[in-house]
Amino acid sequence: MEKTRTKTAGALAATLAAGGIAGALLFTPIASGAQEDGTATEDTPTTEESDAQEAARADHAAEREARAAGLAEVLGISTDELRQAREDGQTIAEVAEANGVALETVTDYLVDEVTERLEERIAEVPERVDAMVNSEGPAAGEGGHHGPRGGMGPDGPDADAGDDEGPTGGG
Repeated sequence: MEKTRTKTAGALAATLAAGGIAGALLFTPIASGAQEDGTATEDTPTTEESDAQEAARADHAAEREARAAGLAEVLGISTDELRQAREDGQTIAEVAEANGVALETVTDYLVDEVTERLEERIAEVPERVDAMVNSEGPAAGEGGHHGPRGGMGPDGPDADAGDDEGPTGGG
């Protein structure tokens, strides 16, 4: 029993770590924004894009609710009871124990749930990479979502420091 629990916990930790990394790499917005004077730029989302972003947020919220409902069902409680227990500082393991549910049952459910979501995301990778490779973006050095690129060289953030000796002042 202890070996199975350790293996399951290890698998869950590895799956969650991989999911976090995959999500960060695949689902980070590439570029958007506006100039400080409020005028629109090419990076400013259109109404259509804004609507799509809002729809994506709503879909994400619905997915979170569905996951919470599934976990609550495994735990034998309502979604509101699960939410309240978590807000009160209880771990999922503590909620499971309080409701007579084996930790292995909860862990198996969560591993299956995360694995299913990862497999769905992995299936989307070729399409996302194709879109990324074929989309137009800011030219090198133009900035984009994270602002202008710069380093510590002559054109970097310390370029206006008043000396020609670089960021350390040369002396």
